[in-house]
Amino acid sequence: MLPSQVPETPSSRVGWRCFRALLPGFLLANLEGSLVNIVLPEIQRSLSLSLGATGWIPLACLIPTAAFCPFMGVLADHIGRRRIYLTGLLLIGLGSAVAGVATGLTLLLFGRVLQGLGCAALIANGLAIVAEQFEAAERGRALGLMLAMVGVGAIAAPPLGGAISEYTGWRGVFWISTCVAMLGVYGVVRRLPIDPPASRDWYAHMSWLRNTLLVVSVVTGVGAVWGGGRWGWHDGNTLAMLSVSLLSLSILIALARSSPERSSRSGHLTARTRWSLAVLVLGSLALSALGLVLPMYLSTRFGLEGLSLGLKVLPFPVGLVLGALLGGRIGDARGTLLPVMGGLVLFGVGVVGFSSLGASGLALAGLGIGAFSVGNNAELMHDRAHDVGSLTGLIGLLRLLGQALGVGLGGAAMQQLGAGADVAWIGWLVLPGMFLVPMAYRGASSRSPR
Repeated sequence: MLPSQVPETPSSRVGWRCFRALLPGFLLANLEGSLVNIVLPEIQRSLSLSLGATGWIPLACLIPTAAFCPFMGVLADHIGRRRIYLTGLLLIGLGSAVAGVATGLTLLLFGRVLQGLGCAALIANGLAIVAEQFEAAERGRALGLMLAMVGVGAIAAPPLGGAISEYTGWRGVFWISTCVAMLGVYGVVRRLPIDPPASRDWYAHMSWLRNTLLVVSVVTGVGAVWGGGRWGWHDGNTLAMLSVSLLSLSILIALARSSPERSSRSGHLTARTRWSLAVLVLGSLALSALGLVLPMYLSTRFGLEGLSLGLKVLPFPVGLVLGALLGGRIGDARGTLLPVMGGLVLFGVGVVGFSSLGASGLALAGLGIGAFSVGNNAELMHDRAHDVGSLTGLIGLLRLLGQALGVGLGGAAMQQLGAGADVAWIGWLVLPGMFLVPMAYRGASSRSPR
């Protein structure tokens, strides 16, 4: 029986009502960064910001999203997913409003931090709510539709952000986010089942030390990458942040290894899975670095802005969606090695050749990163039903960490090279990653996703 032919039951009706309520927040959490990246050149000119300061605008959202995503998931386990999801929407709405009225960098960054905390709450709990509210017969269809919405949104985000910027100014992007967040609040209040009361001592079961160490490690680590570009890698501030990050991470790993929970131990991951996670970080880093640097490059080098800028980058998300579809088919037929390794190569070649290939280079890069993402996810999720929750949490954290590091690296590169420098360095950064892939597959044949 096809998914569309599954008989509608009272439980499925509740599930689809929840699905519709979650969509505004799901789209905000996954596409907010794309909208803001398009208007970064206009924000820089409007507020008279340096390149280094401009790089903090996406970082101010990405860092709290990465650092607090695991915490928001654990917190929801104790006090309820609806409460945390609703809080996330309110934080995004408030943060977007603050950013929309900001007349200087400080207030703008404060609004972005609030948005990042809200995104962490939505990312940590959106898919989990869908999984809880749908029975097995329709759960796959719902998850597939949510991912399809992300693909459609990824195509629409560049021209939409450009059009909003052109006709309302860059502040319009944040006001649109505020409206979408409030729409999400209305849907969640009306349609999501109310959480049961939280236990009075829920806070006693939270891993406060681990979550604090994670936040400190992510914030100082990304800060060190950014500081290396601004002050130099031998500067005392850069070295201090790097030292704090590594020390916090070392303590966190030691605590995880001593945990009685087997799923939390790093040793529970196979060598192949650890290499695949390393490749995942590399892909996320490159994708976010390109997302930051490309609009600034096009604006500085060619004077593009608004809708014209959004249309110029449109071939990339179109290629990404097509690459994801093609990568899934190839992975099913021939295993995950080809889309993962081939995707990295296509992305690298497309970015390196962008200055001469133009739109074709962007489409090629998008095709590559789409195929890579599908193949890498399939590889990581193969035969992991026994600890899928722990693994997906780790995947989400590392993906966000890679994005934050990519933005930090992109900002550092712009400070050193200038916003008008060719983006080819991102491709040269990725191409050596194809040598990591065979190490991930060492000792086993390429897996075909189920």
